[in-house]
Amino acid sequence: MRSPDDLTKLGHALQANGEIENALTKHKRSVAMLEKLHHADAENFMVAHTLALSLEGLGDVSKAKQDFTKALESYRRGLLIEERLNSLAENYELQIKIAQLYFKLG
Repeated sequence: MRSPDDLTKLGHALQANGEIENALTKHKRSVAMLEKLHHADAENFMVAHTLALSLEGLGDVSKAKQDFTKALESYRRGLLIEERLNSLAENYELQIKIAQLYFKLG
């Protein structure tokens, strides 16, 4: 069984290789796994941050499929998580990720 982080990385690699449907499947599995972990421990910074990154990956694949509604939904969900994490402990890395997500949202 692959970890959520492995699934996200695999999703990115598959998307870069043009395998959009397989990438979508991997990102969806990663998000589902991370949502369960996040629900069990909402205060776990790494789980929350990895969930936000997985949501961004899901948004990227949705955008590649021209499913802009799903892409925007995924980006917004990831952005909310990153903003919450940044409000708990300001972090330049998080602020850069937040700026990137705002850019993707237009």
